[in-house]
Amino acid sequence: MASAGLHGVALLALACCCSCSCPPGSVWCGSWQQSEDGRTVWARRGTSVVLMCGGGVYVNSSSNSNNSNSNNKNAPNVHQGFATATTAGSPSSYSSSSTMSLSSSLLSLKLQQQQQQHLWLRSSEMNYLPMVTWLHNRQVISDDRRIITPLGHLNITRVQRKSRGGDVGEYQCFITTHQGVLTAPPTTLYVASLSRNFEMIPKHNVTVREGGPVRLSCQIDSKPQANLSWTREHQPLPQNNRYTEPKAGVLQIDGALRTDAGIYRCQADNQVAGKSRHSSGIQVQVSDSQGFYAPLFFLSPTEAIQMRVGQDVTLECFASGYPKPSITWAYKANASDVHTEWKAVKLEPGKVEISGQGNLVLYSIGVKQGGSYQCTAANTNLANNQRANISQVIEVSVLVPPVILDPPQSKVIRIAETLRLNCTVGGNPKPRVTWYKNGEPFLISGRIRQIDNQLVYSNSITSDTGLYQCIVTNAAGYSMAWGHIYINSSKQNPDPPRDVEVKVLSSTDVLVQWKPAYSPSGVVQAYSIHFVESDGNEQEQQVVSQNTSCVLDMLKPHTNYSIQVRAYNEQASDPSETKMFTTGEDVPTSMPQVTLNATSPTTLLVKWKKLKPEEARGTITHYKIQWQRLNYHVYKVHEESGDVQEFLITNLHPGKKYEVRVLARTGVGYPREESNLPWMTIRMPKSNRKDLPLAPVVTSTIITPNQTKGVMLRVEWELPEDNKVEPDGFLLKYRREGELWTGPFNLPHSSESYTISDLALDWYEVQVKGFSKDGNGAATIHKVHTAPQLVGPNVAATVEKLEIDPKSPTSVHLSWKTLGHRSSESYFYIRYKRMDPTPQESHVTSKTEEVTITGLKPFSVYQFSVRIHTSENKYGSFSPPIETTTLEDVPSVPLNVEHHPVDASTISLSWEPPDTPNGEVDRYMVYYTRNASLPVSQWLSKEVDGEIQSTKLSGLVSNTNYWLRVCGCTSAGCGTLTEPLSSKISAILDEGPGEHSTKQLYLIFGLIGSLLLLLILALIVIYVIKIRHLSSQPRVLACNGNGHINGKRSGPSALRSQSGGGPVGESHEMEAYVPMLTRIPPDFVSAPLDTKGGYPDHRVNGFRHPMYNGIIKKERLNKSAVSGSQTLIQEEGQRLVEQPQASCCITEPDTSTGDQLAQEEEDEQGSGQEQHCEATVTPLGRSNNASLQNNQSYNHHNDSSHDWGVNDSTQVTNLSLTGSTGEGESISLGLPGGRGSMGGLQDTGTLSSRAPSAAAVTR
Repeated sequence: MASAGLHGVALLALACCCSCSCPPGSVWCGSWQQSEDGRTVWARRGTSVVLMCGGGVYVNSSSNSNNSNSNNKNAPNVHQGFATATTAGSPSSYSSSSTMSLSSSLLSLKLQQQQQQHLWLRSSEMNYLPMVTWLHNRQVISDDRRIITPLGHLNITRVQRKSRGGDVGEYQCFITTHQGVLTAPPTTLYVASLSRNFEMIPKHNVTVREGGPVRLSCQIDSKPQANLSWTREHQPLPQNNRYTEPKAGVLQIDGALRTDAGIYRCQADNQVAGKSRHSSGIQVQVSDSQGFYAPLFFLSPTEAIQMRVGQDVTLECFASGYPKPSITWAYKANASDVHTEWKAVKLEPGKVEISGQGNLVLYSIGVKQGGSYQCTAANTNLANNQRANISQVIEVSVLVPPVILDPPQSKVIRIAETLRLNCTVGGNPKPRVTWYKNGEPFLISGRIRQIDNQLVYSNSITSDTGLYQCIVTNAAGYSMAWGHIYINSSKQNPDPPRDVEVKVLSSTDVLVQWKPAYSPSGVVQAYSIHFVESDGNEQEQQVVSQNTSCVLDMLKPHTNYSIQVRAYNEQASDPSETKMFTTGEDVPTSMPQVTLNATSPTTLLVKWKKLKPEEARGTITHYKIQWQRLNYHVYKVHEESGDVQEFLITNLHPGKKYEVRVLARTGVGYPREESNLPWMTIRMPKSNRKDLPLAPVVTSTIITPNQTKGVMLRVEWELPEDNKVEPDGFLLKYRREGELWTGPFNLPHSSESYTISDLALDWYEVQVKGFSKDGNGAATIHKVHTAPQLVGPNVAATVEKLEIDPKSPTSVHLSWKTLGHRSSESYFYIRYKRMDPTPQESHVTSKTEEVTITGLKPFSVYQFSVRIHTSENKYGSFSPPIETTTLEDVPSVPLNVEHHPVDASTISLSWEPPDTPNGEVDRYMVYYTRNASLPVSQWLSKEVDGEIQSTKLSGLVSNTNYWLRVCGCTSAGCGTLTEPLSSKISAILDEGPGEHSTKQLYLIFGLIGSLLLLLILALIVIYVIKIRHLSSQPRVLACNGNGHINGKRSGPSALRSQSGGGPVGESHEMEAYVPMLTRIPPDFVSAPLDTKGGYPDHRVNGFRHPMYNGIIKKERLNKSAVSGSQTLIQEEGQRLVEQPQASCCITEPDTSTGDQLAQEEEDEQGSGQEQHCEATVTPLGRSNNASLQNNQSYNHHNDSSHDWGVNDSTQVTNLSLTGSTGEGESISLGLPGGRGSMGGLQDTGTLSSRAPSAAAVTR
């Protein structure tokens, strides 16, 4: 079936123009005007306009018969669903320069389809009319004032300009056909308007010396662009070459005369809006001529120009100076190319001319004329005879409307095959290609990719059927084409798998399960699982499973995926329903990006950015801010919620270096190997003011709430003992957590407390700091909850200045200070935990303000905090947590030590790192000796870097036993040694199995090579002997099945090749393809061959016994020995030799004896019974022969493939040959074949003795 379809369309651009003048680059007719590409339309308010589907305005041909399509040379040619415009610039694509609307072209195309009847439309669908839908600003038009005509145009009556309900905006049409939906780029409608005031006009009067140049310019806001012209004294300008208007709004007067003086005005005419404007007058005065040299100066600006190909372009070059300058032009493709010289522009009437003083006019500009143009003005100073010149460069870009060089073609493909649609385009600038399916743009992701301008669908499914459009656009216009895609499937395809379920196993693994799919053939051979990220543009991935479950691994953590499953027998099913899942969270892979800002000598503002999703690998629930003095082992910690991105660190030491880092936490935890994460270092500024108070110590007490004042908080503070500056007062402010600060409140220097009322039941922060005449001191932030019954009992005393000192790898010493009243019964509760993914909290108590905690793990991060208890149920809040890392310890023993000899004096030794390193292993020590009874200190040793787990010990003595031991070392020392390992090197190393096998292999190859060489020599000798023998034999004729005669030589060698010489039943399949050389008697006379290579005397291809097919078995030769070789020669003289491409009937190997074979031959000759031989060639899937059906080895839905003409899959062809024997037996043989293996055979052929024929069988 032909693959032509609806695959192209020419979008509208109006070709008619009324009798009035048309502005450049547009089409204008009275009350409306459109851009050249038809995508912008301006209409006068209150008038009617008809928009065509695809862009532009419709004009009834009856209103202007001269502009009808029948007389329009730009009318598109519609052929087989692809419309091409004959306009120059778009010769082979359906583009914006065409004159036919999208809906009109479909209707015209439909009429042509009725005549040709070779597209995808069936005869029963010929009366189907496309349905056109219009959208205004993406809303379906459904009012009575805007009507869709029978041709699909949109008739807007009484164009309105309103803020709501007006007609201004974007219009887009959609055409629904039986094959799908088409669309076109939108058209924008504006109501024509003209501003009251000019945007640009000369602000001052102009005075010029006689003979000098004058340049006036004006601009005004107008929709569409207004026609700008100049008048003098309200009269049109004189018509001479001194007055030039190179572009809209610009007037040049070259060589001004006194008669040119006067008042000039700019006039703007917008004929679509029906309005005109006049600017204020500009006085031009002409004084006496210049009598002395005046320097050169350009009056014209340097502006880049973009013009459509085929339009006229004027490059302005206007200069002043005395004497009057001369203008020259030069060109090169790229002004920045320093290796290319400028070439003078050659003038050619009607193509390249000079206008006015020096304007360059390019008529009907071509693509090759784009580039850089240099204008040079030059004159000579007559006083000193010096030449002067100035230059300016104008860039010219030639816009070429897009053209589709290779449009998408309509196709029919089988399900699961890869679909490729081309859309090769041309144009300048390079067009942008956008793909649509059934009128809607689609996301290029997953199994859909766009490679250059080719759309590729992998693993196609039936829902991919539809109309595919490529719409290409650039600054010069647009073009589009489309193709219909049909995904072929049949009842033989299995059903999609059902009930797909996804179970998340980890952050990277999921288990996918489904129920088996129904297959008409009864067997589902495999399933394919297709998955892709839902939130990105990643390519689809797939795996194959023979079961109804599969584990997908190596996925991205905390990522949304969509998954589908397909079933396969010999065909593919449609995919199952899409299942969405999200992989589990994991710890972040990196740290947030941090910025540090020292706001004072004692405060540091820390800010950080959010992690990227691929870095966070989950929802960030908390941030942990850590800081410490440089080279200190103890750091302080503050934890913020996941929505906070800054924190103020206080009470730092001026002039000291600090290390800061911020860690992010997901639901799984903080990043692993926290101790290896980097720090940011900052030096706090030195305090230039020594008369600042220190940060006060703050405590708080909850006052029982009452009905009038709500919750009340009493805040108390006192200055540290080492404070030496008496403050002038205190500043206090507070806030509810996450809200803005309230305050600050200025309190007198004698204040020691402050009560805050009307608080809610929540967490609050209170900041207190003292100030003096030199500024504000350090601040203290106190955090408290106003509902102690919700967060625990509260007491006035608090723990401050918690410090930690690691004492050993397993112990730390804690000390702190108590602020507030402390009773004799009070004690301290210390909690701590190891910072791992699953921390377990422990605690100890102490009666004093210090404690030593033991039983810790070496080189591990621990967090500590302390609170005071006055009783078991009365306690204060925990101190801010601080973290520290315990000291390193010696590592455990290395694992899996292995060794082997390298040569007679070297041993290679390898091992694995210790299971418990207890720190950073910085080196390994390898000990070896010949005397194991010596202490290890007397053994030889070798040091190995901690990142390497192997070494070689050289200089050893062969045939000597060595003892080897290894240990790891950290900064704490070296750990346990491995058990002694014995190793002995032999003087002569045994060959390994690989080396022995290699030598054996070399030996075998050598023997084989020698035998092959002898065999080749023997064949050469035999060949020489054979050639000499054949040279003495007479030349005979041999004929192939078509009667072609070739010269052959006969002889015993031919007879030997005929007889075979092998055992019984040893004939091969290829014997049917090899010509059998026989000797023909000199008196042999044969009747002429018929057209099919048969003989009229009951022979097929020269054989009386076609079943033998030229194969003479050994038993037959033995039998003929009794009667001599004459019988055999006489028998063989009765047939011709078949050529390599001739085919014949083939018998299966016979197991009967030679006597039985001879007896059968005599019986057949006596009976005179005719022999029949049939060769039947049938494509698989169309044979009615039982033997063929039983011999089928491949079936890939050939019924649907044949019906649709799809021949992409490899086929298997059976050759059935049937011979009638004397007993009525039939013999069939199936030969496998592939595409092209059976030559041109397509139908069934029969060979018999009555109607002999030849079937061409290729090798």
